[in-house]
Amino acid sequence: MRTITRKGLPPPEEQEALRLLRQRNGYVLVVDALEKSIVDDIFARTNWFAERLGGYETTDEEVAHDVLPILREWFPRVAHLENFRGAIYHRFLTPHASPYVETLIEWYLREEEYVNHTCLAQALAAAARPEHAERLWQLCQGRPPRDFRIFFMVRLCRFRAVEREIKDVLVSLLYGDPTPLFRDLREISTVPDPRIRQWFKDKLSAPDATLRSIARRCLERRAKLPSGLIYAPVLPDRLVEIRSWEIDRAETGASLMKVGREFNLKIPSVIRKGRFLDTADLDRWLVMHLSSKDSKESVLLWFRLEDFDTVEILLNRQPIPGFTN
Repeated sequence: MRTITRKGLPPPEEQEALRLLRQRNGYVLVVDALEKSIVDDIFARTNWFAERLGGYETTDEEVAHDVLPILREWFPRVAHLENFRGAIYHRFLTPHASPYVETLIEWYLREEEYVNHTCLAQALAAAARPEHAERLWQLCQGRPPRDFRIFFMVRLCRFRAVEREIKDVLVSLLYGDPTPLFRDLREISTVPDPRIRQWFKDKLSAPDATLRSIARRCLERRAKLPSGLIYAPVLPDRLVEIRSWEIDRAETGASLMKVGREFNLKIPSVIRKGRFLDTADLDRWLVMHLSSKDSKESVLLWFRLEDFDTVEILLNRQPIPGFTN
């Protein structure tokens, strides 16, 4: 019988079906007595009904809000039982467990059973928010690189505070010996970074068919460029150059804000953030039209990823035939 979370008791016909099931199999065989105590306590305190712990659908925000604190209370009483630890960990595998990140870290550091440990890593990845990024990255750094949960690191990459440092580690793992396992390569291949993209590009002719397949998927997974930005069909004309400069990729935003103020340009925020450079091809010019805030002048803004960390930016007044913003 499928158990789902619901407010209040099931309808009478379902209660009768549950009673007959218990009678036929012996209730202890269907639901452990300790598990029954937990679900009975949750029902008494919240009116949420589920036949088993696994029936609590904590992906629902309201269920998570009511049920997770009770499960945290119960945990010390069942912590010596491996299966109950796992059952509770699975209920915390939800984005709505973010208030319990420190609790999950505490459990993660104490847990020794492999499957349970993996579940906790998944729960932390699901619950993490920007304010947790540095704390969780410290947790990773306390373990040898090969013991990292790579999928966990990949998910932490979405947080700007730790993104660059984690990408550096992932790249070092790619170029290390031994190469990460295929399952880890699939995870790493989803990370937008030109160094990672280049590594997979170099594997398109690898002897192993699985590696070639992962590489092709990585290269096909190109992020869409921001509106108005294209790979230039021609090179910039230096004779009409207004200014050009080279900077570290991390300084793109501050640099463009300064230039925008100086030349009175309307530079879209998505361009200032520079995220498109994560998947840009090396040594290829990207270009877009910009207008001044008073609309008196139009210029071209160019970008070229010189290497993995350095971007060249250029302003000029060169028209490109057939290209309009």
